[in-house]
Amino acid sequence: MKQIYNPMFSQRTNWIALNQKSIGRRMIWYMASFKTPAGIDPVVLDMQGMGKGQAWVNGQSI
Repeated sequence: MKQIYNPMFSQRTNWIALNQKSIGRRMIWYMASFKTPAGIDPVVLDMQGMGKGQAWVNGQSI
């Protein structure tokens, strides 16, 4: 298996906030981080509104 994601490189990237100038471009990378709630209940990622693409969580394509 070939690794295509490495958190080390993500931390080096100069991420910028989304604005109207970003919309309509051919390729946009989004990055989000959040803390999961305590407990054993599952956490849901709502992708409604995302037209195309892939989501990766902890290095895994979902």
